Amino acid sequence: MPPRTSARHASPWLLAGVLLLPPVLAAAQAQSDGGATGSPSPPAQAAPEPSPAEAYRGVRPGAPHLPPQAPHAAPKGPAQLAWVGFEVRAGVPTVFLELTRPAAWKIVEGQGQLVVHLRSVTVPLTNNRRPLLVQEFGTAVREVVARPRGRDVDVIIRLTHEVAHRERLEPAAGGFQLLVIELI
Repeated sequence: MPPRTSARHASPWLLAGVLLLPPVLAAAQAQSDGGATGSPSPPAQAAPEPSPAEAYRGVRPGAPHLPPQAPHAAPKGPAQLAWVGFEVRAGVPTVFLELTRPAAWKIVEGQGQLVVHLRSVTVPLTNNRRPLLVQEFGTAVREVVARPRGRDVDVIIRLTHEVAHRERLEPAAGGFQLLVIELI
């Protein structure tokens, strides 16, 4: 058991800190109150919290943000899948795929899934091949996952039930292209 320390054996620095702390705190409080003593300052107005959509700084349709570790498209060779995303826009589940440049694509409907086949596309970042588990959004979409298939990429959209869909290609920040798939 460590020996007990009495005030007589305490460090002089500790005693100085204990004795000087109350006046220093009082001076700091008076300065933050604008020098007035005895009158409390009005409570500070906190900035309103941004909505989750406003706070999100990642890739999404219409946003000016580049994907993290954004690849640069070589003048030759395959396009790259730089981002796989999902959001619910105006009640419509939307999958979006950010590409370094336009690529040929087609959608194949299957049992409980849609497969977006991207020709001559690579997925250089492992993170972009990880599944997006989106079942908690309460839509027909359960999961979105990109799978390289030779020189192509299949993006598999797993569904809880059959849905109609519409697609469009739109420009994105930094010269990228977004393939937007709305599940209606």
